[in-house]
Amino acid sequence: MSDRWQVDNRLASPRFGRRFILWLAVGVLVVGGGGLMLWATGSNSAAAVSPSVTALVQTSNELVEKTGALETTEQQTIDQLQVVQDQLAAQQAETKKLTGEIEALHAKLDALASSASEMTAPSAGAAVPSPKMARKGRN
Repeated sequence: MSDRWQVDNRLASPRFGRRFILWLAVGVLVVGGGGLMLWATGSNSAAAVSPSVTALVQTSNELVEKTGALETTEQQTIDQLQVVQDQLAAQQAETKKLTGEIEALHAKLDALASSASEMTAPSAGAAVPSPKMARKGRN
């Protein structure tokens, strides 16, 4: 996962840069809209504002609102990503723990199988009667 999406130790510059550029653009639009209003009226009077300048200012205000909504959505997405990362880390830790337990059980099972095979195998010192000896004993 890239560093720019990590919440705890993430880099601050990409997010700061995006917000700075966004606010700079909003500021330019607001200042430009105000300048257009003053230029269109030819005076400081707000009564003679042209409809196109009013629409530009309204668009600028809508852009500011949408920027705020985008920032809120971005923060919610980052929070959700952090929750998913935490869940993934917990699952990975659980998997590692269970893997260790399975390996321990395999070792115990191998030891039991080895022990059982030693018990069932005849000892080297004990004589096993051959089938011929068994027939002689019956006669």
